[in-house]
Amino acid sequence: LLHSASRRDRLRDYWMRFDRLEKQLNVPQEQAMRFAGAVFASESVMSLQRALNAIRERVSTATSVSGTAPTGQSVAATENAFGALLARHANDLETFHGAQWMSEVSSGFAQLVSSRRAAFAAIVAFNERAVLFRDEGANASSMVVTELVEPARRALADADRLAMQAYEEADKHLFWASAAALFMLIGIAFATVTSVTRPVQRLTAATRKIASGNVRTRVPRGGARELDRLAEAFNQMAEQLERAEAEVRAYHAELEAKVDERTRELRHLAHHDPLTQLPNRRQLFVHLENALERARLRRSRVAVLFIDLDNFKTINDSLGHSFGDSVLQVISERLRTQRPAASAFSARFGGDEFTVICENIDAMDEVERIGALILEQFQSSLIVHGRELRISVSVGASVYPDHAQDSHALLRAADAALFSAKERGRSCWSMFAPALVEAASSRFKLEQSLRCAVERGEFELVYQPQVCFETMETHAVEALLRWRQPNGEIMAPSEFFDVAEQSALITEISDWALRTAVEAAASWQSSVWPKARVAVNISSQQLLSGTFVKRVEEVLGKHGLPSECLEIELTETVLQTGATTIEALHQLREMGISIALDDFGTG
Repeated sequence: LLHSASRRDRLRDYWMRFDRLEKQLNVPQEQAMRFAGAVFASESVMSLQRALNAIRERVSTATSVSGTAPTGQSVAATENAFGALLARHANDLETFHGAQWMSEVSSGFAQLVSSRRAAFAAIVAFNERAVLFRDEGANASSMVVTELVEPARRALADADRLAMQAYEEADKHLFWASAAALFMLIGIAFATVTSVTRPVQRLTAATRKIASGNVRTRVPRGGARELDRLAEAFNQMAEQLERAEAEVRAYHAELEAKVDERTRELRHLAHHDPLTQLPNRRQLFVHLENALERARLRRSRVAVLFIDLDNFKTINDSLGHSFGDSVLQVISERLRTQRPAASAFSARFGGDEFTVICENIDAMDEVERIGALILEQFQSSLIVHGRELRISVSVGASVYPDHAQDSHALLRAADAALFSAKERGRSCWSMFAPALVEAASSRFKLEQSLRCAVERGEFELVYQPQVCFETMETHAVEALLRWRQPNGEIMAPSEFFDVAEQSALITEISDWALRTAVEAAASWQSSVWPKARVAVNISSQQLLSGTFVKRVEEVLGKHGLPSECLEIELTETVLQTGATTIEALHQLREMGISIALDDFGTG
């Protein structure tokens, strides 16, 4: 074993040195540069690589034949050929690849030759020991045959003769013993079969009963001990099956109850608003269609009332959307419990809009009375999370068949009436009239024109001087917004402000006015008017955005205008928008910006 391990270690060391020498020869090929001298050097290296491959083949062949001593002559010839190539091209290789690389290759080759000789010597020693071990094994085998096998054969022959004699004597006695044992076995077998078959038959019958669904079946115990234990285990299994069946039935009943409950919830959600639990828009259309069909048969009227919360966006912006959701829930509860909405069909149309459908209307005066009652209901305050709120509503109404013949047209008419009520102010109601459709169309056209005006840059600022009567000096100017339309007409803010504010365009327009006014003031300060101050109107939506103060800082910093040279003008309604607005105004005052009340851009 020691010689075998030595041979294996020598061969492993040889091939490790061989791989290391091969890697050293590959380094120049990987780093070769493309010019004539380098090509020559690479050819030399390639010759060395081919010679090294020849050494590998000869060594592999010599070491692959087991049981024979490797011949070192052929291997030595290839090694001499490699050494001759290395010596022949030594100067060129040293020139192009460095003396260090040449020294490493020469040293590696010498170590490789030495390692090969040691490996071959180990193989020769191993083969010699193997031959010696084989000869010694043959001698031992011969000695075993002479000293052990032959005496054993003679002993076996004697034992066979004695056994035949004993067999003849025992055969006589065995006949009678066998007969007695046979009769005994027959008796035992009969008793055993009787004690086994009966319990097995009982188990079989009980198994069939359980398979048919009778899990309360039990097996009478008795018989052999193992069968009695089997009957006991069978009864335990039957009890477990009975309990499992009861649990499965209970779980199945519970699952069916949950499925039924979930089905009811899904059906409810399909037709109700999840926040307010009022019927949703889908259920509204279904109910309205059925109501119109009943009205056609009875020749009666159906009233549709749109209810919209006044300034609900301010509540969301100042108190948060979660609080706004709670407000909607309280509003929906009031609609469910108080007349006249409690006796009619109420639904949440979307956002902060609710719809009430009243059937069997006899006269238009009755619709006016219902609208007035709804307004009156919302005059009383609401309690939301311990906070007392006063929220007014606007109501728009339309009547079938006076104003429309189908549900969609009836809802559009009520929406137009609602818009008319909101234009008249808070806590108002309005009945649909054909003129409202024209007003809605005009408003839509104005909104589209405003959007185009923002994109095309049709807005202008004119500056109204603010003069001190004592000194007759102009100490500031107010930036007034004007809209120069494509036809050349100029429109004042009072004509489009409401539309811009409700369509959310007012923020973009106000931001443009702020940038333009600050840029103009900064230009005047650097030229003809060093003390220039400018007043700019802003909307409440800008203050509620939460980023207005930062935006003012950016604009002032970009154009280099001191904050004391800017004045912010607000409308009175801005001060009614809550704590967010007040906080923004305090920050503006801390920056040195003046605050004033005025109408938006009118002058």
